Amino acid sequence: MISLLLYVLIFVFFYLIKARLYLNLLDPLQLLALSEMIMFVNIYSLPTISPSQKLYLYSIMFVYSFFWLTFSVFVKVRYFSALKKCTNYLEHVSWNSIQVLQYLLLIIAILIFVIGQVFSLTGDARLSLTKIFRPVEAFWTIGFYIYLVAIVISKKRVKRFSYFVLMIILSIFISTFGKGYILNIILPISLIFWHKGWPVRIKHLVLTSILVVLGISFGLIFAHGAVTSSIYSIVLHRFVNDSDIYILGMSEHVISSLHLSNFFTYVFGPFFKILGLGYYVDHNIGSQVGSLIAGRQVLTGPNAQLGYLGMVYFRESYLHATISCFLIIGFWFLVKYGIVVFVSKTFQMSIRHIFILFFALVYPQSVLKDPTFTTSFLIVTITSLFIYVIFKSCFRYMNLPRRV
Repeated sequence: MISLLLYVLIFVFFYLIKARLYLNLLDPLQLLALSEMIMFVNIYSLPTISPSQKLYLYSIMFVYSFFWLTFSVFVKVRYFSALKKCTNYLEHVSWNSIQVLQYLLLIIAILIFVIGQVFSLTGDARLSLTKIFRPVEAFWTIGFYIYLVAIVISKKRVKRFSYFVLMIILSIFISTFGKGYILNIILPISLIFWHKGWPVRIKHLVLTSILVVLGISFGLIFAHGAVTSSIYSIVLHRFVNDSDIYILGMSEHVISSLHLSNFFTYVFGPFFKILGLGYYVDHNIGSQVGSLIAGRQVLTGPNAQLGYLGMVYFRESYLHATISCFLIIGFWFLVKYGIVVFVSKTFQMSIRHIFILFFALVYPQSVLKDPTFTTSFLIVTITSLFIYVIFKSCFRYMNLPRRV
């Protein structure tokens, strides 16, 4: 009973830290509180973690909470101002801009679908496909958010073909990339409700939950060929054990077997790889842990969370580990703050500004789970802007029919 009360209090603590930033009851930012609670509970309950390691990991959670609290108190007004500017722009966005996103997303979705069918990628083989298309993941995620919000709230009459394309794109992405994608769709839905001023009622929560379950089931059918109770239990287990890196990677055998060189080059590895300095970057830590546990080379493994990275890279000094993690978390919150301020002060809005803001809404939150993802998605978001600009120029050059 005491443990249950402790878990509830921890959840409430992490929930209230971000309470000033929630759009409504559909805002997926609220799910972070559950993820953070699970992480805290896993750390608290593991017998393999020493008291000094627990103290270090708790300090990381405190640092993370401190930045969230500071952000929610001092950036709230600019945060909602930036969001309102974006949704107001999308409400009156030109049909040409919507079509550019529509055809770009459709081309990517069809390409992914064809490759998946040709190579019969199901089960674990899907990992190979996701690895191939990881460089454009930020584009289709953020691009789809913008496209969905735009066609729903647009003041212009939207063609039925656009809704048809929307369903095709969503179906292909869910069938290929599984449960994570349908969970992410909640963000644009909550943004639509917030912009329209619609109250979120119980029926909306129930309907959204049903759609999420159906979407996950749809993704599982394509991934595993069927939906059974055992598959659902695996999905539930994976969600509950979101911080399984601490369960699998805390043994001395695993830690001592990891190939490690430099903490910061690993965290910002995607930047180094672009510069041709990939040989300075360690092989994926999660994959290393997964391979050590499986006894063979595997493509993926548990997410190498920031706290774990600090622990294994700075084994001799948890103070240095705490300071290093403080710098990483602070850096990404400064990036998030800078983006929000930049967009809130922008007078001439465009799709490019919305791409950048949606990155700040989606990815810096994950810095505690796997900071390398946040780094790579920032690079991909910037690259996506160039893709969009180039495609839009080609679109205008071909002079395809469009509305103004």
